[in-house]
Amino acid sequence: MPRGIYRALEQTNAQRVAARVEILAPDYVKENAFVLHEGFIMVRDGPTLTAVEGLADETARRIRGMIKLRDAVRHTLRTQLEDWSDEAVLDARRQLNFQYDHFISRFGAVNDNANRRAFRSDPDAPLLCSLEDYSDETKRAVKMAVFRERTIHQPKTALLAETPQDALVLTLNEMGRVDLARIEMLLRKPPEEFLPELKGLIYRNPQTEQWETDDEYLSGDVRVKLENA
Repeated sequence: MPRGIYRALEQTNAQRVAARVEILAPDYVKENAFVLHEGFIMVRDGPTLTAVEGLADETARRIRGMIKLRDAVRHTLRTQLEDWSDEAVLDARRQLNFQYDHFISRFGAVNDNANRRAFRSDPDAPLLCSLEDYSDETKRAVKMAVFRERTIHQPKTALLAETPQDALVLTLNEMGRVDLARIEMLLRKPPEEFLPELKGLIYRNPQTEQWETDDEYLSGDVRVKLENA
């Protein structure tokens, strides 16, 4: 036999042994999620990554493609959530389209049964399935809006409110509490003008000297609160 014929097998075995070494899972990897680590398909099991063995070659290729697609869509959503620049958002969307087109050219729609079975244990499997408007009858898929436009928009700070009630709702959404100064800014009116219209909706707590919503103030030990009032 030619010399060194077993060398490739020895290297392969060494790689397989390395795959079984305990590897701490990065924080961003969810429990039971697939991940590629040094070429191996691994899954998070508690605090560590565990190599997935015994996969058919075709199934392994599907999983690898879906891992890349999942990472691309999560990156696309992250650029929107964190309000990255328009250029960065567009680049992420281009990469998402590339990964999707590349995947379906080899394995068909994400929602095809074979693909769903291969990736069903990953917690982001529903996210991938939501990328398509898929018809079970025709077996055809149409890309959803995330491939074309922003689907997450940063909330814009309100500048004006038409009524004191609207101003109160906006203030609670923004600050989580009653803030007369913010309501005053939204209405362009002093408190003495809009407070009468908020009667029954907010109360001034005599113990804390703070304004509270009716749900907050009219709860708890109301007997004591009544005595204090």
